[in-house]
Amino acid sequence: SSDRPFPIVMATDSDYALPTLVAISSIFTAIDNPRNVQIYLIVPSTMPQRLGSVFEAATDHYKANPIHFIESPDNYKDADLHIQHTSAATYYRLNLPELLPDVDTCLYLDGDIIAAENFLDDFSFPMDNTLIAGVKAAGYYHPPENQQNQADRLHIDAFDSYVNAGVLMMNLDLMRKENLTAKFAELLQENFPSQDQDILNSACYGRIRILDPSLNLMTKYHPLDSDSFNSNPCIRLCWTQEEWQSACKKPKIIHYADFAKPWIDSAMDFSDLWWAEVEKVAEICNDSTLYLSLIRKNTDSFLLQRSKLEKANDLFANEREQRIAGNRRISQLTQENQSKEKKLLELGNQISHLETSLHTTQKSLDNKKRTLEKRTSQLAQTKTKLKDAQSKNKKLAKRVDSMLESNSWKIGRAITYAP
Repeated sequence: SSDRPFPIVMATDSDYALPTLVAISSIFTAIDNPRNVQIYLIVPSTMPQRLGSVFEAATDHYKANPIHFIESPDNYKDADLHIQHTSAATYYRLNLPELLPDVDTCLYLDGDIIAAENFLDDFSFPMDNTLIAGVKAAGYYHPPENQQNQADRLHIDAFDSYVNAGVLMMNLDLMRKENLTAKFAELLQENFPSQDQDILNSACYGRIRILDPSLNLMTKYHPLDSDSFNSNPCIRLCWTQEEWQSACKKPKIIHYADFAKPWIDSAMDFSDLWWAEVEKVAEICNDSTLYLSLIRKNTDSFLLQRSKLEKANDLFANEREQRIAGNRRISQLTQENQSKEKKLLELGNQISHLETSLHTTQKSLDNKKRTLEKRTSQLAQTKTKLKDAQSKNKKLAKRVDSMLESNSWKIGRAITYAP
């Protein structure tokens, strides 16, 4: 009924107790009245009593309803874990219809979340024929050409409503009526790579409601990067720019859904919110060992990260030396190119000078050719005149010879020279 507290289910174990406690504390802080929710916590039978008392201290501080502890089922203890940063507890949500027989609908939350705003109204919708409701797991939608292969491996028609199972509204009543737990057990044999998330999306396909990304803002998509929408095609395949930027600006549930966790990487997105909540929890529970246990638990991770950083620094130093050597070589080649360009410029000037000289010489040759042609023409005319003169001389010589041979010339000569 509407006056009953809103059911929220989580699962934890000794290793994940602190993150889960931090998540629960953030929920109590975010909602108007902590009594408006009822936390169900699935825990192993081996959970230390001290950890249970820490959860009770938190609920007492917030005057919240006592947490209902539920012993975890053992039917998934041998399930394969393909995702490194998960545990067998991730499969417990598949048993919720039977674990919570009196609960009709519930919100399942992973332990690596922080509630940043009041989210209850966003999940207070009628489930009707819907089996689950969640936010799209954007990373699975890229590349788009692989979506049909994704659909085929899950035995569904299309890859259009695949959601992340870390923040999941579940219709337990309908699941019981349709005996969906048996379907889950059957799909468990498929050995899906994304474990129970694949099982839920496969079994509930066609009856999945898609929610706004602000209700499960996953840090793996770097929401604090102002260029995340443009730089990540996964985001663009699932949401509009307005939807994404609005969620990043005012998230309601932040989900550290990746290998990177704020208790390992204090520089990741929204890690400051998580650590602020840790301080609050330590104060509430009056238990400074929460810090110490967390630090001890992640010393190996820190040392591993430092080792990786040192290797990265060595790699960076090598790359830097290579870049310096490369820059020297580039500088040397640049100088050689400048020298060659200078020589080419000189050769160009020489060629230009030779072309000018050749043009002048050609012009002089053309003038001389014209003069030669003119003189040749004059010589030809002179030859013609000389030939004409020679012809006339020959004719004149013949006449002279003719005259000399004539009797009248002889008589005339004799008369001229007569005494």
